[in-house]
Amino acid sequence: MSQITTAKIVEYDGCNMLIIPQEPISREMIRKQVKNVELRLCDGRECTSEQRRKIFAIIGEIADWSGHTLHQIIVWIMTLSISAYPRKKLI
Repeated sequence: MSQITTAKIVEYDGCNMLIIPQEPISREMIRKQVKNVELRLCDGRECTSEQRRKIFAIIGEIADWSGHTLHQIIVWIMTLSISAYPRKKLI
């Protein structure tokens, strides 16, 4: 199970990053003996609802054209995006 929280980047030297969580997490870190974190960098840009509607309309057109279901096309697109950006091993 994971806990999601936001944090502020206080310092970054190109290799090491110091962040301060927006809410207390020490209790959870101790209780669950957390050793790893997942980091998502948010640049503040998000899809608008109009862009989202257009994206799904295009995916729907692709599904109609290919004879696949909308779900199959979405899974395929997600698989492509994951394989395009594989996770690098740290060690």
